[in-house]
Amino acid sequence: DNIVPKDELTSSVDLILDKVPAHLIPLIPEYPLYVGGLLNQPSPGRIKGKKLQPLMVGSDAWLAHMEEIYKEHERERKYKELKLENSIKWEVDPDRAEFREDLSRNVTAYTDAFHEYESKKLEIASRPPPLPVPINIKKGKQKKKNTHVGKASTSTSMPVIKTDKEILKDLEHTVCIYEHTVVMIIRDASYYNPEIMVMDANSKKRRADTNGNLDSHYGLSIPKKVCILLDRFGLDTSSSNDAK
Repeated sequence: DNIVPKDELTSSVDLILDKVPAHLIPLIPEYPLYVGGLLNQPSPGRIKGKKLQPLMVGSDAWLAHMEEIYKEHERERKYKELKLENSIKWEVDPDRAEFREDLSRNVTAYTDAFHEYESKKLEIASRPPPLPVPINIKKGKQKKKNTHVGKASTSTSMPVIKTDKEILKDLEHTVCIYEHTVVMIIRDASYYNPEIMVMDANSKKRRADTNGNLDSHYGLSIPKKVCILLDRFGLDTSSSNDAK
């Protein structure tokens, strides 16, 4: 039998690992890697049927595959850290903390977008009516004089200036996006995982209408915005002041 001495085998492994960056070594899987990337590995049947050979450890293709594994590992690590931070912040378990943080962030974004939309409408409504523009009977002659100037200026791109109607349409679209996001978060949680929506009683919490910090954020528009928000999402206000 051809038995490789232990010292020689260890030396061979060390030489291979010398080609592998240090941050990848702890993530090297016990199974072999094949051409195809992280999400497109061949099935055992295909490997056997096609007699596929695994990637050589330390090769460029193998290292590229390992970098994908490392990126996925880092993404998962940061996600878990964020869940832990939210759990500490909300003083609940990670799943409920994630739901509250996600909902809070999107409700705030919706409220800001709705406030910007309503503010723009008020701004437009408060403007004085535009003055009538007199008809220029010499427009045709002036156009002929400026023909050569017009041809030269066509090559220069002019900045796009949106009308008030277009701006309002964009703002309204943003409001609809955030509104839909909030509705989907609540619907998915109530359908798939309703226990994360359970709110703990908190006798120490101050009422929103007596919280000076909230009142100073948008001033007098806060009561209007809160009422609209509760009405649009059908939230129960009877226990909102007693919940955390």
